Amino acid sequence: MAYTTLFGVFLLASFVAVGLGVSVSLEAESFAGKLDPNRTIFRSEASNVRNVLLYMDESIDMTFCLGSEDTIQIENLYYSNDGTEDRFVLELDGKIIADVTGTTDSDFGNKWNTISETGRIGEKISVGSGAHTLRVVVDAQDRSKDDGYGAELDRVVLDVANNSDLSCPETSTDSQTTVTEETSTTYVESSTTYAEETTEAETTTPCEGDDC
Repeated sequence: MAYTTLFGVFLLASFVAVGLGVSVSLEAESFAGKLDPNRTIFRSEASNVRNVLLYMDESIDMTFCLGSEDTIQIENLYYSNDGTEDRFVLELDGKIIADVTGTTDSDFGNKWNTISETGRIGEKISVGSGAHTLRVVVDAQDRSKDDGYGAELDRVVLDVANNSDLSCPETSTDSQTTVTEETSTTYVESSTTYAEETTEAETTTPCEGDDC
C-alpha cells in the first residue's frame, strides 16, 4: 500500500505524570510544517484548538527522541470525523504497531468539532535510545465506502515508562560546512604539490657522455 508522507518535523507538545510512566502528547499541528496551511483547521474542542486534515493513504510523521532505552505504548489517539468510518494505522520506525477504526457518524458536518478518542491501542514496545518516527496513516476500512472527506487528527498520546523529555537535539550544519571546506583546501594543496614535483621531474636535464 502506498502512503503519502506529508511532513516529518518534530515538536514535543506536553507531558504529565501518569501512574508509573509519563504521558507525552504529540500535537498533530506541530508536525504540519510542509503541509498546506489550509489543512490545519480550527476546532474549538481540539487540543490547542487545531486539527490536521488527512485524506486516505496520507500520513503524518512524528519524530521523537529517547535518551535511554524505554517502553512505550499508544495511550490514546484523538481525532474527529463526520461520515463513514476511517481506519488509523500506526507505524513505529516503519513497522506497524497498532491500528484502530474510528467512529461512523454524521451530523451534517457538525461532528468535525466533536473530538473522539480511541483509548489504548497496540502492545507495549521496548524501544532503544535515539530518534524514532511514529507515523499515523489514514486508511479506509472499506475502500469502496470511502467518502473522500478523510479524517482530522488532533493528537497522539504516548505512555512512556521512563523518559519524560522526548525532544530531539538540534543539528547544526556549521561543523559540516567547515569540514567540507577544510577537506577541499587540503586536496587543492596536495594536488598543487604533486603537480610541482611532476614538473621538476620532467624538466631535469638528462646526463650525457662520461657524466652518466
